[in-house]
Amino acid sequence: MKRQELKALLHGVENAGEIIDQIMEINGADIENAKKEKSGGNEALNREIERLKCG
Repeated sequence: MKRQELKALLHGVENAGEIIDQIMEINGADIENAKKEKSGGNEALNREIERLKCG
């Protein structure tokens, strides 16, 4: 998602810049949360793999 794409969608909307900033902030937070969930899942799987190898 790019700011230019959002500007085109919100063409003529009052406070479009503020709206775009809010959208980008929410999207950024979602991306960071997804990264955390993904890496956390991998850690748990890796521990389980090591446990199974040793046991």
